Amino acid sequence: MKDKLLLIAFLQAMFIMKSYGQLPPFSIGLKAGSTYSYIDDLETTVSPSNDTLNYIPYTLEKQNRWGFCAGLYGLWTLKGDERIQERILAVQVQMLYVSQGSNLIYQETTGFHYKMEFRYNYINIPIDLKVFPFGVVRGTGDWPNAFTGINLGIGAQIGINITSENIVYTSNNTQPSIGTDLQLQQELRNILKGRDNFGFRASIGYEFIGNANNYYMNKGISLELSYYLGLTDVVETMPTTPSPNDFFKFIETRNRNTCWQLTLGVDFRLLKKFLNDGLSCIF
Repeated sequence: MKDKLLLIAFLQAMFIMKSYGQLPPFSIGLKAGSTYSYIDDLETTVSPSNDTLNYIPYTLEKQNRWGFCAGLYGLWTLKGDERIQERILAVQVQMLYVSQGSNLIYQETTGFHYKMEFRYNYINIPIDLKVFPFGVVRGTGDWPNAFTGINLGIGAQIGINITSENIVYTSNNTQPSIGTDLQLQQELRNILKGRDNFGFRASIGYEFIGNANNYYMNKGISLELSYYLGLTDVVETMPTTPSPNDFFKFIETRNRNTCWQLTLGVDFRLLKKFLNDGLSCIF
């Protein structure tokens, strides 16, 4: 419910800003792309119990996880003329549905192995200040050129976890005495709860420039590579009573989320022009 309310508020804010000409120039668009993330120190938070293992040699490896993202963005041009992409300074706000997490791979010398997947999904809201270091106002330099669309960003991000129990456990199940995969998966979901996150991000992007003779010269296509460094604990270990038969031992640690993200953005104006003019509005 809270993610629906955030989406409604975000859309209302963007269209209100769009409707008033006296406010900074503003554009809206769609973004989609891929993510590559991991969660710190999961191998400490959840690890096999020595009582269960009887000191059998094993390895426990953490893996990064690929995911996807999709959503909306709004871009305010603070310095320059957004209509013809004379951008020097801008603020970008996004609302994205993002999949992030990590995998844990366990392997015993006896052949027993399992995979634990933390498949968390978030509504991420990053706010960035973007600088166009090669952007100049038309008439004062060589504009536009191949470097005009390059931009650097820095900002903060809040992420709302909407699938806090989405942990998937699978194994070759050669030790039925410890329980079935579904039983162990439910135990993990009961004890380990995904949390919201907050952190800082940095980005580098490129906005493709159109014909300088066209007043609305912005092609409306952008690429962005960003890096997110979480500052908060994203996995909470709930209180539990240890048992000699427990397969896992749980230790509360600080599990921070880190994520690389590559996205393609398309301005709504380009989508409208595409419907009217076809591919000629892009090339």
